[in-house]
Amino acid sequence: MKRDLAIGMCTALFISAAHAEVPRWVVSDADSTMTLFPTIHILPDDLDWESEAMLTALNNAEEVWFELLPSEVNDQALMQQLAIKHGLSPQLPLSKRLDKETYGKFSQVATELGLAPAQLGPMRPWLAGVTLAVTDLIRDGFSPDAGVEMVLAKKVDSDRHRGLETADQQLGFFASLSPEVEKAFLIQTIDEIGKNAEELRGLATAWADGDVSRIEALILTSIRDVSTELYETLIVARNEAWAERLTLELQGSGTDFVAVGGGHLVGADGLPGLLAARGYKVEGPGF
Repeated sequence: MKRDLAIGMCTALFISAAHAEVPRWVVSDADSTMTLFPTIHILPDDLDWESEAMLTALNNAEEVWFELLPSEVNDQALMQQLAIKHGLSPQLPLSKRLDKETYGKFSQVATELGLAPAQLGPMRPWLAGVTLAVTDLIRDGFSPDAGVEMVLAKKVDSDRHRGLETADQQLGFFASLSPEVEKAFLIQTIDEIGKNAEELRGLATAWADGDVSRIEALILTSIRDVSTELYETLIVARNEAWAERLTLELQGSGTDFVAVGGGHLVGADGLPGLLAARGYKVEGPGF
């Protein structure tokens, strides 16, 4: 799958003797327990992924951490304001950023998805790519409301919600990408339109069935295929910042549940490995 940006950075898994389920990594020291749970940000409504073990860990957590506070994600006025800040460049529209052939493909795809190319024109390439990909998935029966974070957030009182970064920071990461990488991402998105649903269903199945190596290949390899810069910006830098924040949390005491895109939990640069390197006990896939 080639769009961790748009459909979310995703997962890794644990297979029990009885059945496969979305996994957990448990990070602990003498007086702290932290469950790391991989998420997919947009899913079909009919996918059964909840488990009793996951719900127990969620319910027992004193604090539940998300990439972004659900209250920010659901604040449409805020998200629109930030999209304008980080995602629009009317002085340099897509018609000027893209060569004639690429802009023609973009216009055709946008029209097929029911979007007006002229309305998307002022968007920066990264935001145009995300918009096309998400629209394509929604057309094929996926829903952001069925995404793991939204489901989990509704099960937990908001006073237990915590955010690892702000929406302003997150969109700022996308906006910091070089023009070349932004353009490469949009071109890849255009090429993948019509294939997104099949790819994401395959990812979601691997996620729910516990195929860890498949998850890593689908997410991290595809990000690196776009560029090393994209991987360093959206995975490595954020993981390192989150590891620092979670280390501060672990230095206290109590129980936490951390739900972030699974691409942040797998591979050599994943959060489980970063926390293990800091001396914490980690249990889960690969440990």
